[in-house]
Amino acid sequence: MGFQEDFDAIGLGGVGPQQKNISPSMSETPNFQGQFNQIGIKPIDQAPPVRPSTTTSTTPPPPQDTEWSALPSHILPSAATFAGNIGHALMHPIQSAQSVADIGMGALELAGIKIGDEHKPYAQAFGQMMADRYGGLDNLKRTVINDPVGFAADASALFGGAGLAARGVGMAGAADIASQAARLTNPLTAAELPLKYAGKGAAQVVGAFGTHTGPRALEEAAGAGYEGGSRAKAFLGQLTQREPMEAAVEDLQRGIDNLTRDQKGKYARDMQALAQKNGPNWYLPFNQIDQAVDNAKLIGGTLTEPSEALATQKTWEDVNNVVQKYKGLAQQDPIWSTPIGMDGLKRQVGKMGDPKRSTEQSAIINSVQDAIRKTIIGQVPEYAGYMKSFEQAQRIIDDLRRTFSLGYTQRGYADTQLRKLQSVLRDNVNTSYGHRAKLAEYLVDNGAPDLLARLAGQALSPMTPRGFGKLAGSIGIELAAILGLGTGAGLGPAAAGLALAPFMSPYLMGRTAYGLGRTARLGQYGPAAFQFGRVGQMGENP
Repeated sequence: MGFQEDFDAIGLGGVGPQQKNISPSMSETPNFQGQFNQIGIKPIDQAPPVRPSTTTSTTPPPPQDTEWSALPSHILPSAATFAGNIGHALMHPIQSAQSVADIGMGALELAGIKIGDEHKPYAQAFGQMMADRYGGLDNLKRTVINDPVGFAADASALFGGAGLAARGVGMAGAADIASQAARLTNPLTAAELPLKYAGKGAAQVVGAFGTHTGPRALEEAAGAGYEGGSRAKAFLGQLTQREPMEAAVEDLQRGIDNLTRDQKGKYARDMQALAQKNGPNWYLPFNQIDQAVDNAKLIGGTLTEPSEALATQKTWEDVNNVVQKYKGLAQQDPIWSTPIGMDGLKRQVGKMGDPKRSTEQSAIINSVQDAIRKTIIGQVPEYAGYMKSFEQAQRIIDDLRRTFSLGYTQRGYADTQLRKLQSVLRDNVNTSYGHRAKLAEYLVDNGAPDLLARLAGQALSPMTPRGFGKLAGSIGIELAAILGLGTGAGLGPAAAGLALAPFMSPYLMGRTAYGLGRTARLGQYGPAAFQFGRVGQMGENP
């Protein structure tokens, strides 16, 4: 039984005995949308009563374009329909939700899961609508050409649902891909670009001449509002001073700890891969290492200061003792001269390094380490790649610790760490022209995702600008007031000065930027609102 027959069987339209109680306007129904309109399914509470028509409309639906060249001409009408459906969902949320529920119940009835026929027409009508849009390549092509924005919204809703399903079954990678596809196909994403650039421009002006916090803090505030979750919580906690300022230092330390843990984990995996390798020349000779130790003994020979010469001699003896110990172990068990064993020797020599050592002492340690590295690479070339990755990560961690004064417990260093962190959002000579910000961004991507949001909240928490910004703002407002009242020019300049006052408040501008981010975030729900609005109008009276 087809769609028309289903309606006839339950007395909702069509030709037959049931027609005598239906108005003339319902005697001919061109499509399923007209049937819903005419029988008054899910009328809007505020809609006027249906007035039977005295004539029967025979106007056919407008023809649809089938050539791709016609697509641009349909973008604006399609966008208007998209916006109209969203507006309907916002104005009539209860009716829209009820219509969605009716379709779901009808699907259960059609599947035999729920007993009854009351809701079947809703599900059948919705199914027919989707079939008309996407049933076959020809229908799909017509939909893309004639309703490109609606097609994009349908795709976004589909990808969004797939992302939720994938995340629900633990497929995080597939969920991320689907979520990104949902964002890219969301018609409201295109509207974000001009707003984003306009926001950046406003942040540059307000951050430089108003709040004197710099633009980055305002951009982070908007980002926290857009993303929500823990990032928004971290920003608001610092903005309202409900969270201690030291939380940013804890974030920093936590991020470095995460980096260190990940680095050690990767190093362990690389060494496991190295241990699984085998070959006829598995055991490595000490010849190159012995030669490096002998050459290193000459490094301190030119020193004339007795204390420096003795310290350099002591370093060489320590290095030599470690090498000789490993040679002795290798004679007892060859495993000590495998690539893994040699890597252990290299790490033992490296532990003797100390920033307080002299240049000569560091040269001894580095030369012997380099000889061990070359010995291993000569047997296992892959070791060079393992070490390059490890050393790069270690340099970044060392740079983070040094830049932000971590690893110090003396009194006063907590303030130093916090002061350096608070300078991250600026770009001047005191922050190495953005170097601190780059390190902080690296931490955000690798273990401390809420660090910059916390720092932005701290920067924007004062009600009035600090330092020179506060002085300049006060002078500017006072001059405007004097100019307006003292010269008899009226309240114009004074009012202008007072009108600029909110733009000089870090707290007010931080709240505004956060609110704008929250508003932009609503665009994520555009495709869902579009679906609700479209379904909600399926039973609306004309």
